[in-house]
Amino acid sequence: MSTKILRPRDVAAHLGVARATVYRLVERGELPSPIRITAGASGWLARDIDEYVARRVTASRGECLPREPGPEK
Repeated sequence: MSTKILRPRDVAAHLGVARATVYRLVERGELPSPIRITAGASGWLARDIDEYVARRVTASRGECLPREPGPEK
């Protein structure tokens, strides 16, 4: 099984937020806790971050149902 680990700065850049915000999201339970890579390094599985983004898109846009055709203008 091959998976990519994203370091905190990469997660922050991917989400478009500050690193402090990434850790705030973890504290609130919105992001999973990072995994320990070494004694001084941690990161997140890329698939976990992708799932978070997908949940945010769904929450932001609803279920992304096709729109009913409206009257033409």
